[in-house]
Amino acid sequence: RTAFGSNFFPLLSALAGTDPFSFSTANVAARRTRGHPCSSCSYVARYASVLKVHERCHNGERPYQCPLCPQSFVHRGDLNRHTMWHSGERPFYCPECGQRFSRTHHLRVHRRKHLHPETD
Repeated sequence: RTAFGSNFFPLLSALAGTDPFSFSTANVAARRTRGHPCSSCSYVARYASVLKVHERCHNGERPYQCPLCPQSFVHRGDLNRHTMWHSGERPFYCPECGQRFSRTHHLRVHRRKHLHPETD
């Protein structure tokens, strides 16, 4: 018995063909053709809605327009993050010193300074 349980190799065989240690090119290609292929590149999306968003990188569509400036975005989340810049909203705060940030990444970088103050 393995760490994966006794059903691991039969499952692997079903996915790959007959040999559990060999994923054939034909099987990999068959799995890639299922789904929704992009007509402009080799990308294959699992869902049609994901393909629609992907195709925006080819056709230049940016449906999410900022109401405060000319900036527009491919993804709604990018518009939401952008509007925080306009509003000055800083929802992420450092529990050590209380400094606030608009992005989690900025908070993470800041918190490293508390762990290693000599690098300032």
